[in-house]
Amino acid sequence: MDTTIILLAVSAVFLGTLMRAVFGFGDSVVSMPLLALLPMDLKTSIALVGLTGFSVAILAILSGWENVDRGVLKQLSMGTLVGIPIGLLLVTFASQSIITLILGIFLVFYGIYSLTKAKTGELQESSWVNRPIWANFLVFWREHSEVPII
Repeated sequence: MDTTIILLAVSAVFLGTLMRAVFGFGDSVVSMPLLALLPMDLKTSIALVGLTGFSVAILAILSGWENVDRGVLKQLSMGTLVGIPIGLLLVTFASQSIITLILGIFLVFYGIYSLTKAKTGELQESSWVNRPIWANFLVFWREHSEVPII
């Protein structure tokens, strides 16, 4: 790998980690699109962002364990347990162009969500945006499938 690409990759990860340090989240939202622009393998980018995010999260948890909201942690853990296998299947079997397209669509929808939330203020409690992503999947499944959810 060229030195310029390595420096650009480190800069992209640094910007993402800086976002997380300032706002508490956003490392992968910032780092992944920037790394996708570089001539790097997508699997390498995902591993780099995942390792960096995991390292920063472990340090944050160790430094402030007494301030962790256990209820939110349970919800995030459930979403993670559903999302990791889906993400692994996607990375294993989908082409890089499909994954990049999905990432772009996700970022567009997230940008629209961020812009509309700022204009409308607080969202209604029953809004789909306030539920975790796995809860939206379960609601969709319940309404459109004959197979019961166990």
